[in-house]
Amino acid sequence: MSKIKVAIVGIGNCASSLIQGIEYYRMVDESSGFISGVINNRLGNYLIRDIEIVAAFDVSEYKVGKDISEAIFSLPNCAWKFCDVPWKDVEVLRGPLFDGLDGKLKEIVPVDLNQEPVDVSEVLIKNRAEILICNEERLLLSLVLLCSGNS
Repeated sequence: MSKIKVAIVGIGNCASSLIQGIEYYRMVDESSGFISGVINNRLGNYLIRDIEIVAAFDVSEYKVGKDISEAIFSLPNCAWKFCDVPWKDVEVLRGPLFDGLDGKLKEIVPVDLNQEPVDVSEVLIKNRAEILICNEERLLLSLVLLCSGNS
């Protein structure tokens, strides 16, 4: 069975919890019975261990250039660490900043403007990402426009 190839935009607290959760529940299968924190052990023919992070994007100089297994624990993240995440060989790449950071993020997320943003659509295609996770609506719209060539 093939993997579910996932890319993540923004390596913040939600991404940290998701990546830790994938690792923590990696050994769960359909015969595992009730597992606290997991509603369904299987989705169609897929198990939790079939989720593979293939690309990651952020703008923080604290995260860009690091493996995603390290970046999820970098400042200003403060999500509770409940699982060690082994090296994933997925470098966090500098995404486009578009119209900047909102509110307090400007004060706590240092952006190295010398880091050149990658072409997100090229990275998604190269890594064969099937799902793009982004929890910022405005940023997601910008990415859709960028990937469709309508920016």
